[in-house]
Amino acid sequence: MLAQEPSAEKNFGKLVTKIRSLGNPPVMGTPLTWDTPNLRWDTPGLTWDGMVPEPQPTHRTMDNMISATLSAADKAAILTKINEIKALLPFLINLTVEEKSSLPKMSTFRDGMDAAFAAEMAAHPELVPSFVDTAELAKDRTLRSDLRDIYAELNPLTEGVDDTMTATGVDTYLGYLSTYNNVKQAAKRNVPGANSMNDNLKRFFPRGRRSSAPTNPITPLTIPRETRKRCTISSRVPSPWSYALTMR
Repeated sequence: MLAQEPSAEKNFGKLVTKIRSLGNPPVMGTPLTWDTPNLRWDTPGLTWDGMVPEPQPTHRTMDNMISATLSAADKAAILTKINEIKALLPFLINLTVEEKSSLPKMSTFRDGMDAAFAAEMAAHPELVPSFVDTAELAKDRTLRSDLRDIYAELNPLTEGVDDTMTATGVDTYLGYLSTYNNVKQAAKRNVPGANSMNDNLKRFFPRGRRSSAPTNPITPLTIPRETRKRCTISSRVPSPWSYALTMR
């Protein structure tokens, strides 16, 4: 009889046994040496003939969204450069919200509008209305293109500043809130200084905050008594806000 070929499971088992017999099983990490960088001989968790510990991933918690500093010199330099940029853009204007919503705009789907109109107006100047200042139009078109390039660089920067401010606000508020909750508990135990501190801080955490009343409250509908005698409210009401009055 022919000998049966060993199964895949048996081959895998023999391979594992052979690896173990070599005394060098596969391990994660790198063996420790006397000159391993960024480690000291008394670093917690290290063992003789051990392995370099795997770096632990840093998890951003809700109370520590950002951890950074900005030196006074860097802040002053940034503000100086911003003022320099402002000086290079003396023609900038500011529009109100109403003006922005009412004025016609060149939206993104009109990106090819500049090139098309510039070419057609140059090829057929006789069809351009006389009241359209083509020289001024060319200036506006060029300035808009230049400002779009600047905006593409500034917008991510301003968004980053705004988002980072939000993160620092979250970190700061949660730290204050934890402190205030601890002060309240200390005040209940009559810890010296806690009551005065609580009285000074509780104004920032008002309790029982109520929403403001609507500016235009709904006036209830009043039906005269004489009308009620001659009318009945139909049971088939399409909605809570509409009633069908049926005359008797």
